[in-house]
Amino acid sequence: MHSVRLLLGLALLASCASEDPIDGPPGGGGGGGGGGGGGVSDAMSSGIDAGVVEATGKLCLIEDLRLPTNCRTDLSLAGISIEDLDRSETVAAITDADGVFSIPVPASATKVRLKVGFANSIPDSTYKNVIVPLAVGPQGEVPIFTELTLQDLLDFNGVDDLTASILAYVTVNGVRTAGIEVIPPVGTLQAALYDGLGGPNDWIAGGATGPNGAALMLGVPINSATVSFTVIPDSGQQIADGVPILDGATTILVHETVQD
Repeated sequence: MHSVRLLLGLALLASCASEDPIDGPPGGGGGGGGGGGGGVSDAMSSGIDAGVVEATGKLCLIEDLRLPTNCRTDLSLAGISIEDLDRSETVAAITDADGVFSIPVPASATKVRLKVGFANSIPDSTYKNVIVPLAVGPQGEVPIFTELTLQDLLDFNGVDDLTASILAYVTVNGVRTAGIEVIPPVGTLQAALYDGLGGPNDWIAGGATGPNGAALMLGVPINSATVSFTVIPDSGQQIADGVPILDGATTILVHETVQD
């Protein structure tokens, strides 16, 4: 059996845990389109042998949704279920103590959508169910967080997460970037929240991304398996489409924009 690894849009961000914008070309979640500059939200790979390959990844427990690379390392990440949503049959893996998982995927696939389950628990909380669009490529870390982390953020900002949500990190030429407006999918119940300059719960309703390029879309409609949202960098409006969603889950991805 061949062995490949998974590239999340956040994977190449995982080498640095600072609050500064991080260089490096990301991939992850939904195709790009729209005007000027072009955009892409799925790292793609080709030329893989036919058959089944083994894909691996590593979970990263974060306590600040603005900082997807600040991993907590003092708790075991063993026993978390990882499911491949793109397979007709149930395909799942269980993480080891370091959060590493390995799951079989078709070698012909350019991407897989993984659901990180919440079977395991840590003190005072359980893990939030998250969806991560992945592509075959170098190993990367997949951010996860707890239900309590998200609930504290919601309570602080006086908002609710009643259906599905999307946590998007917007980059320009591979760097998470401030000042970019994100328009949530049609039918979303409220405006996007953007990363602020204060503590972990400092998110601002409306406006544009902060220094970490983060946008949190809550109350996303769940009447279809995928949705689209709009990103407006300086180069012009772009569409991130084919973004997978699931009721009660948060989809985490990077939307990459390219500008001259």
